[in-house]
Amino acid sequence: MINPLVSVLVSCYNHEIFLGDFFNSLISQTYNNIELIFIDDCSPDESWNVVQKYYTSLTERFESCVISRNEINKGLVKNLNNMIKVANGKYIKIIASDDFLKNDAIEKYVEYMETNDDCDICVSNGYAVSENSTLDNIDIINSVYDEAPNLLSEGLFKRIYTCNFIFAPGVFVKKSVYDSIGLYDEDICFEDWDMWLRASCLNDVKWGYFDAELIYYRKNSLSMSSIYITIDDRRKRFISNQLKTLKKHMKCAGKTLYYNLVYNILVAEFFMTYSSDDDSIGYNNYIRSMIRFFPDFVFLNRKNKIDYLRVLKRDILKK
Repeated sequence: MINPLVSVLVSCYNHEIFLGDFFNSLISQTYNNIELIFIDDCSPDESWNVVQKYYTSLTERFESCVISRNEINKGLVKNLNNMIKVANGKYIKIIASDDFLKNDAIEKYVEYMETNDDCDICVSNGYAVSENSTLDNIDIINSVYDEAPNLLSEGLFKRIYTCNFIFAPGVFVKKSVYDSIGLYDEDICFEDWDMWLRASCLNDVKWGYFDAELIYYRKNSLSMSSIYITIDDRRKRFISNQLKTLKKHMKCAGKTLYYNLVYNILVAEFFMTYSSDDDSIGYNNYIRSMIRFFPDFVFLNRKNKIDYLRVLKRDILKK
């Protein structure tokens, strides 16, 4: 089998308790031609000390090993872009430093891609595991996919636009994809969803599914999606980035699908936050958001707005 270089890109933040398992899973890979590019994003914990302990083992194990630490926190998306720019591999595997791989994962990815040469983006299955899992004691919660996802080109963009079902930790990409469609958008926190939408909108980017659990994805309270102070903050950030991503790709999606999805998001937000009659300030802020997307909504009085949304919520829940 051809032995192309694979660039493994890792951005670490506050993962000192998980790094040992991650590094050991990488060191034990059955595939040899690996370039490791690792950035510690100014972690305030002991992550960098753990990296130093593994430094010799990592540099001896891999064909190329670039390990650095940011003096200030730059965030995941900027780190990914900086690593992609210097990556030399034919393929790129991005993985979080709190997850870990099966020992033959890289070998399986390469074998699939080299056998299916027209495939540009491979998605594998994976296991969700508990936060306390270790490489020697893995507590599997479930497989990410119960059945193979539909990655056929026809309708793929709309399926991803409606629901981001792509298992990001299981993605293995030709570097040429980034050369064709560009790097991650640093203004959007859902950098992977935006990237999948850009790729699926192009007919010449081919997707494939490898039906095997190759990645252990940790359900971790310290993950990038869980570092904000409150659940309310996380939800607002989540919704804001959903709307931003949907709007960015409205042209490819079409206005009907775009407005339907935005409307459903805003309805859900209304019932999560502003359904109390006592919350007049929150209610008025919500109505202003609705009017930006649906100008005719202003012609309903407050009672009719609430009644209408309640009926809509009931109908949505029935589906």
